[in-house]
Amino acid sequence: MALQNNGQFVCPKRDGTKVEGNDIEALIPNEAVHQLVQLFDHPELTAPMCHRCNVNKAEHWCDSDCKHCYCSKCWDNIHEVGHYRNHRKFPVKDRPSEVSKCQEDHDDTVQYWCEGCSKEICNNCQQLKHKDHKVVLVTGDVKPLEEE
Repeated sequence: MALQNNGQFVCPKRDGTKVEGNDIEALIPNEAVHQLVQLFDHPELTAPMCHRCNVNKAEHWCDSDCKHCYCSKCWDNIHEVGHYRNHRKFPVKDRPSEVSKCQEDHDDTVQYWCEGCSKEICNNCQQLKHKDHKVVLVTGDVKPLEEE
């Protein structure tokens, strides 16, 4: 490429940046890339926000069917009653890097495997689109759910 441009590398976006020969040190650092590198090097600086209040930094990860991060106040409010009381709480730093999302074209957390459609689906889809299908719960203990 440099041979075709009189020994210069020219920015493909034509922003005026030119580098002579192999002088890579002459390039201006890409600030966006630099910030991404910092995020990967220091993940503690990028703690997620609480899923419920979206104001406080999340401290806890719900490893049960919530699959969300919460601040302490919201965790206590949500998980003090009913079956939520039995949810497993972990430090947010211990959450998995990625949680499976519903394959029905939206962003809800996967909770079931639909055996008839061979798809990972969320609770809403199980109740609406797959209500007459045989599904298997994929969060917590795996157990088949019979058709109603």
